[in-house]
Amino acid sequence: MLQHPVPYRHPDGSVHYTHCDGEYDARLDAGAQVCIAGPERRRHGRLRLFGLSFGIATAAFWGVMLLSPPSTHARNTPARLIRCLTAAGEVTPWFEREIRRRANLGNAAFERGGFKLMLLDYQFAQGQCAAGRVDAAVQSYRRLTKRVAALSQRDEPDER
Repeated sequence: MLQHPVPYRHPDGSVHYTHCDGEYDARLDAGAQVCIAGPERRRHGRLRLFGLSFGIATAAFWGVMLLSPPSTHARNTPARLIRCLTAAGEVTPWFEREIRRRANLGNAAFERGGFKLMLLDYQFAQGQCAAGRVDAAVQSYRRLTKRVAALSQRDEPDER
């Protein structure tokens, strides 16, 4: 701790001034050298501590992943939605093909044949299915199936 200069008298009678309280001790120089070398040692200690904590966190993460890996809920479809998904499977491929085909033709193709209304009904049925209203969604999908069948018969008449 710095204080006012204090005169220190040596046994030979000479005087020097110090800011430290008490006598000068050579052992303090050795302590000062250790303290000067300390920050570098502390830096290495911090790096070691960081490496150790990072290693522990990594081991904990992989331990959790191996013992209880994350699972998807896609295969856990509730039994009540199976009817809805089955009914949707009948019209979904047609809508996907038709959307791609009409997108290639241009914007006017979406207007012809009431396709926009059918697409809205299809999206509405998907929303009903997602909301859990299975019976209403199945009915909507059945109506859409009939409309799709009527459209396909009109577009492609049987050749006899």
